[in-house]
Amino acid sequence: MNTAAATASYWDRWETKALTAGVPAHLASLGRELMRDLAQHTAGEIRCLGHEGDGDKMIAMALAAPVTMELRFASDLRTPVGVSGRVDPEVYELLVARLGGAAVLDAALASEKAAHDAAARSVRTHRFFKDASGRMTMERISA
Repeated sequence: MNTAAATASYWDRWETKALTAGVPAHLASLGRELMRDLAQHTAGEIRCLGHEGDGDKMIAMALAAPVTMELRFASDLRTPVGVSGRVDPEVYELLVARLGGAAVLDAALASEKAAHDAAARSVRTHRFFKDASGRMTMERISA
């Protein structure tokens, strides 16, 4: 297989993988477009979410927080350099209209953030420190 051809279509393979994993079609399409746009217009000049090695992370994020990621992917596609980290006001308004109001969108975003924060807290079950002899030691953290 031609390496250039394989690399040139990684965003297509990513979209198929995302759909298979259960990412909604419109979100998989946005992620694909973001990956394609970054590959074609930045030539690796900036480090951000959307490059070939980010595929699995993008799928996990899209499954865990679909509304947040739709807002991010769509906003990032509207910036001149590919990624801004800011919410585009027009994208926000389009999402408000699609979801049925600003309160619905804001509630969905807050819910996804709360779920993310709870998951992040639950992951940290141990702390690492140096004991009296200078060796690295692990201690379980109480819930």
